[in-house]
Amino acid sequence: MRNRQQGFVALYLALLVLFVLSGIGVSAFLLISSQQRIIQNTQASLRAYYGAEAGVEDALLRIGQEMSWSIPYFLQAGAAFVDVSISPMIGGVRTITAQGDVSGRIRKAQAVYGFSSEDVSFHFGAHVGNPSIACPPACGGLEMQHNDAKVIGNVFSNANIFGLSPATITDSVVIAGAGNTLQDISVNGNAETYNCAGATIGGQLVYNSSGSNTCVAGEVGSTPDVTTPIDFPITSAMIGDWKEVAEGGGIVDGGGNVTIGENRVLGPGKITGDLIIENNMTLTLRGTLWVTGTFIPGNNTLVELDEDYGDLSGALIVDQTVSISNNVILRGSGAPGSFLLVVGMSSSLDEASPAIGVANNVDSAVMFAPNGVIVIHNNASLVEVTAHKIVVRKATVTYDLGLASAKFTAGPGGGWELMSWKEVE
Repeated sequence: MRNRQQGFVALYLALLVLFVLSGIGVSAFLLISSQQRIIQNTQASLRAYYGAEAGVEDALLRIGQEMSWSIPYFLQAGAAFVDVSISPMIGGVRTITAQGDVSGRIRKAQAVYGFSSEDVSFHFGAHVGNPSIACPPACGGLEMQHNDAKVIGNVFSNANIFGLSPATITDSVVIAGAGNTLQDISVNGNAETYNCAGATIGGQLVYNSSGSNTCVAGEVGSTPDVTTPIDFPITSAMIGDWKEVAEGGGIVDGGGNVTIGENRVLGPGKITGDLIIENNMTLTLRGTLWVTGTFIPGNNTLVELDEDYGDLSGALIVDQTVSISNNVILRGSGAPGSFLLVVGMSSSLDEASPAIGVANNVDSAVMFAPNGVIVIHNNASLVEVTAHKIVVRKATVTYDLGLASAKFTAGPGGGWELMSWKEVE
């Protein structure tokens, strides 16, 4: 009996030890399995992330090298299946999102890639008078020399404004500087000037208490203050930067004058002579174009920014005179907020040979002549004009509100920059 009891105890203890050891073994197995799964999941997650990064890098390469892509597109990166999406151009940037998937483990990476750009805010339909140019001898200002001359928008001038009634400015007029005059113009909005002579002001007129007034206005007031001049929104440093980018793109056609007799794509680039476009041709700009000579587009020509500009704007810079006429269209990329800016660097104030001459149904351009005169006549229609002197004959300037927040870039050829890179979700 005693031996049976001892045997039972021994068997119980053996079973207990076996159970405990089995529990320890199962626990160890479960722990090891769990750790293995964690390691496998971690490895799969890392592979998914590296796949997502590879997808972003592939997209950056495609954009930078102007390669083609579909939206979305897929690729295999090691063990990862990668879904890549590239957004349309918005604000001059593209957003790249890549999702890596390894055995159901998903990681996402996102990069923002865009053109470097500068804010250039045109707040007026016409901005006149370079404050850094002495008057006399080189006096600027706005002259509206035809009764059909019209500026649809505001005007700011650092010099005189003269008109031929009923030449009209539809919104407000501000003239800065002591002694400057608003004369013989119809202003539908308010006016602020040192002197006022023979003009009709639909809103309130404020003139300087030391000046004179013979204008008719809805309300008249005076002030001892003199309005401070405002510099042009584009500086010489900015123009220098744009020229540098253009020159970095190379000399067009090896140098000398360039005549475009077929549709062409240019830019960034420098033309060391004149740029002449023959009738009915199209010139597409893929970057800033710098012309050291004159610019003469022929009848019915089109000069436009490449569609890759998106809603950004770009510039054509001309060192000598610009002569535009006969149904020429100058336009941006086609996206809202995109404008083509023609910069005429000539200091000519001769109306017969102006820095920029625009005539005969020219449409859709922004003109800038910081040192000279822009002459607009014969039914030309522009969206903004900034110059030391502006002469408007039988023509209209219609301000586009998008110019208040315009962003200018040297263009797709001027280079992209990586703005951000991060993991998402």
